[in-house]
Amino acid sequence: MVEDQLRIPFFFGEHELTIDPKNRLLIPSQVRKNLDPETDGTSFFVTLKGRIPWFYPRGFYKQLLNMQIGPNLTPSEPLQRYTHLKLALADELEWDNQGRVVLPPGLLSRAELGKDKEVTLIGSKDHLELWNRKKWIERRNQLIAESAEIEDWALTTLRQPDSANTKEPG
Repeated sequence: MVEDQLRIPFFFGEHELTIDPKNRLLIPSQVRKNLDPETDGTSFFVTLKGRIPWFYPRGFYKQLLNMQIGPNLTPSEPLQRYTHLKLALADELEWDNQGRVVLPPGLLSRAELGKDKEVTLIGSKDHLELWNRKKWIERRNQLIAESAEIEDWALTTLRQPDSANTKEPG
């Protein structure tokens, strides 16, 4: 049996949004059009990283967790805690015909988004993050101010494209 190849989504950009009075959030069409309903599904799994909700396409999240956490009859306590964190505390949000998802009250409370309905949905490579808009603006300004240091870190830490065949002009 051949395992399905992991299809890694790619999300980017900022989307200023508002959570409506029924706790619905519009997932922008730019985001939805990059998802394949056959492999990605028509819903997101949402988990919290600190107080920030992270949205993963259903198909990707399932494959990712199945790769990380194989079947286990007697999981260790740390593995069980991780599984609870990633599954028991996750929510699955299916979007409607207009591309809206309903954010559960518990998620809004844990993410401290219950009162402030002005949010920014950002792309972060393989997932989306939902930020309180004011906190995102602060974070964005910090990133811009520290961009030189961040770029230096990336050059020394991350894998860089092979430039052996690239010649500088002049």
